[in-house]
Amino acid sequence: MAKGYQNYRGRHSAGARAAIVLLVIVLIAACASIFAQQYIVYADDGGIYLDLPFLGRVDLPAPPKPEPDPEEPAGPEDLWRHVERFMELGAEGVLALGSDADGADLPGWLDGPEKFAGLYQLLLERGLSQSQAEGILWRNALDFLKKAGENG
Repeated sequence: MAKGYQNYRGRHSAGARAAIVLLVIVLIAACASIFAQQYIVYADDGGIYLDLPFLGRVDLPAPPKPEPDPEEPAGPEDLWRHVERFMELGAEGVLALGSDADGADLPGWLDGPEKFAGLYQLLLERGLSQSQAEGILWRNALDFLKKAGENG
């Protein structure tokens, strides 16, 4: 055996090993940061969260919305929930509300033309503009009918 072989501890000192481990950790963190950038979402409320494809949205869960009671007739909140969802989907120019009020069984809050007209105020109170509310209540339907008439 060569002299001094029993005392051989390798070519690197403890400080050099620590530097290598630190460098590897920094490289892994940099790669993770680059990967995660495409999944960072900035919410309208100012929050930031990750929307990872294998985990879904990573943030604090919102409280669950109460499920509507199937025994209760639909109310203005139900209607607004649908309007809001269609607006989120970009259906502002095609969403139209209407009724066959003379032949339909309507809930009490919507059983007459004067009550149906109250939907305009409901939409405005919920934050829609006058133009959006008018589009939903009559303009979008009129535009559709005009285009359908032009096309034959």
